[in-house]
Amino acid sequence: MSRKDYGLTGDGEELIALCNRLGVIVDLAHASKRTTLEAIEASRLPVIVSHANVKAVRDHPRNVDDEQLEALSKNGGVLGFTLISPTISDDPSVESLADHVMYVYERFGPRILAVGTDYFGLLNMPEPRGLEEMSKLGNLWRELERRGLGDEEIRMMAYGNAIRVVRENASRWRFSSLASP
Repeated sequence: MSRKDYGLTGDGEELIALCNRLGVIVDLAHASKRTTLEAIEASRLPVIVSHANVKAVRDHPRNVDDEQLEALSKNGGVLGFTLISPTISDDPSVESLADHVMYVYERFGPRILAVGTDYFGLLNMPEPRGLEEMSKLGNLWRELERRGLGDEEIRMMAYGNAIRVVRENASRWRFSSLASP
């Protein structure tokens, strides 16, 4: 959220290469737009934006725009939709969060959808109506089903896409090399 977007540094490029070599998932949730785009371009493995929403639905500095979403989709990565109220709407609810999900689904398909609630990072902000605690996530699934998502798309968002990204990064894990100094 700095005033100037410097993008990915040379050290950042090296760090992403190292992450790819070791299978460490790159998370761009707090990265600037330019850094996000350059990091996605530098990564040979799927990355994540673990907790953000969509700038076209709610113009907020923490949300991602269509250019970032397009790059993320092409990379095979995922966007974890967050419950951070100011990133959703002036009147955050399960319905207004579903607006963000449907925007992405309709433009980029189901493979980019994930959940990144950030329940433990809400910093005393109220949760969206209908999503006050983890046990109420079913309200989101029902709202998305009401809007036309099928069981398979909801499963992809609930866990399938995130597992796919973990598995693709895990293909690089070398337990023997981790044990060496």
